[in-house]
Amino acid sequence: MRKNIVFSTTRQWNPGDEFILKGIINLFKGLGIDFNPLIFNRNPDVRSAYGSSELTHIAHDEGLHFLKISMMDNSVKPWSDYSYIDAIVFAGTPEWRTWRSRELFIKAIKYNVPVYMIGVDTTFETEDKVINSILAKIRFVSVRNEDILNSFLDKGIEANYLPCPSIFASESNRIIDNLRKVGLIYRGKDEEVTALNGWDEENYRTEVAEYKRIMEKYKDALSFRIICHYVDEVPLAKRDFPDVEVYYSYDAADYLDIYSSCDYIVGSRIHGIGIATALAIPNYSVAYDRRGGTLKGFIPRDYGRRDSLEEDIDYTIKNIEFLNRCLINYKTVSLLKYKKILEKALNFEKVYYEYPINLYKIQIDNDAFKSKIEQADGIVTNIIIMARVKMVINYINTLIRGKKIVIRGAGKHTRQLLKLLKDAADICIIDNNDKKKALGKYTVFGVEELENKGDFDYFILSSFLFEDEMRDDLIKRGYVDKILSIYQIYLDTFLEPLNKNFYEYLNENLD
Repeated sequence: MRKNIVFSTTRQWNPGDEFILKGIINLFKGLGIDFNPLIFNRNPDVRSAYGSSELTHIAHDEGLHFLKISMMDNSVKPWSDYSYIDAIVFAGTPEWRTWRSRELFIKAIKYNVPVYMIGVDTTFETEDKVINSILAKIRFVSVRNEDILNSFLDKGIEANYLPCPSIFASESNRIIDNLRKVGLIYRGKDEEVTALNGWDEENYRTEVAEYKRIMEKYKDALSFRIICHYVDEVPLAKRDFPDVEVYYSYDAADYLDIYSSCDYIVGSRIHGIGIATALAIPNYSVAYDRRGGTLKGFIPRDYGRRDSLEEDIDYTIKNIEFLNRCLINYKTVSLLKYKKILEKALNFEKVYYEYPINLYKIQIDNDAFKSKIEQADGIVTNIIIMARVKMVINYINTLIRGKKIVIRGAGKHTRQLLKLLKDAADICIIDNNDKKKALGKYTVFGVEELENKGDFDYFILSSFLFEDEMRDDLIKRGYVDKILSIYQIYLDTFLEPLNKNFYEYLNENLD
């Protein structure tokens, strides 16, 4: 049966992410998996973790994503149903534990989806109970930076150090017997491109100067072209190198052709070097940023590294066929290692995670945050929340229509809830109190009598304060797939918690 796999990546934001995604998709296809690739788009313009509002950072720190929930791109949404998803794959990112990604962890827990992390970066240092519940039962972890491996192993999480999967982005290899064309990867400095580009004035000037130096030295023997990964860099590259051809594309897939036009690649962008290795094109990294540990995975031991760019060019001119074969062999061996380990871990059966405390109900007890919310009057008003609560109730009513349901809890919360539930075929109310009592026209039974009441379609948790305890008890009794909660559905839909009883948001007089 064809699988549906969600890959955490970005589109139209970071070409490196798309190179990694392509490598992982090729890896899965090479394992004989028949699947539909879906994406969880982490692009900040789509799934905002930064945003323009001064509240955005605080909102995400509290797990409240309400400031930017509109999403129209062709990826899974915060409100998407994951019941048809067979696996979630974090595709080689340092952002696997950021707030944008946390949404994906919650989906995995809710729908019991197996999770894989392939080629991730960034150390494991989180105490987040949502993330830890996934990592306790994660199917596969590979890290692309050997320096962070122990941060997983020390936590008892089995992990593997393997090269970044971007080296599998190309299914074919260049066969090179002569060095003629050199591709120089251009990188704009922070102030001219973005504050998050990671390339300061000193690095920028050093790289541009080095490019100009080798262009002058080898002008009679080699031809040069500039390669840009970002549209903002194209005019800057033309400014700095007015007489050199500049190559760029909005589509990350085009970079296989762009790089294939070169016999040798130089640059500081990690995944530009990765694509060169994927194509078996000899390459040299001028300098690299904080993710430089990834670079080591692109260089086989017998390939070597010269002390200067000029020395490497001279060596490559003489030994290009040998270096080309080294990269082809290295890619082949790396692919076999990946397949051997990953094949054993592949399993699309559901995973039942341990529910973290307060997973579906995040309390706001930070005075500074409350003050910010008060200042943001009009962003999320009581009218909007009331409308959302009604939507959730209506949704529950569509689920229980003609069904047999159990309401867990017999207090005021349930009395209010019963006034809004419609069209259930049968309603049973259970409570911890062993003595039978009446709640309107309904008889309340003790929890232990549940086994004598036959099969039910849904269990509705009817408490704000004791919802976690109720859920845990029902899970222990084997009803994990039948549990409904107003507060869980609200959070999953709007990525914002309700912070008091649902009926306190409604303007109707329910009493």
